[in-house]
Amino acid sequence: TKIVQYLKKGVFLTVNDLFVHAGEDLQNTFDRAQPGAVIHLAAGIYRQKVVLRTPGVALLGEGADKTVLVWDDIEGVELREDLSYGTVKNGTDNNKEKSGTWTNDEFGDYELYVDPAIGNCIVMSLKDGRKIVINFESEKTTEGLVDAVAEMLE
Repeated sequence: TKIVQYLKKGVFLTVNDLFVHAGEDLQNTFDRAQPGAVIHLAAGIYRQKVVLRTPGVALLGEGADKTVLVWDDIEGVELREDLSYGTVKNGTDNNKEKSGTWTNDEFGDYELYVDPAIGNCIVMSLKDGRKIVINFESEKTTEGLVDAVAEMLE
């Protein structure tokens, strides 16, 4: 029935698409996702801590007022344009993607998930002291997300 609802809404589905409902195991779904997949999140509140390790995966919720991801372990967030990524310890380092565990002089070991062609990135400081650095398909989208996360932290 969920597929029929999406087809009625005009959402194009592929064989790689995955569907999740609130209360289901998000990490299991993230681990099964193939590059290019879309993970469809049903309306609800998601409080699980998860790591998305597969590049090129998109999350699609039913709307900002219906699908809520709770990030209660983020202590701070900042937009950066001058970050020296350092060196990869375990992950990917090419001209289209830099991801995995990296190390630099500023953070030591940290998690990085960026498209190096995008000129800015978001540095998230977690309550346990870890850092996560991400960006999105454009500088504008990345800026919009840092504003949204900062607003959530207020």
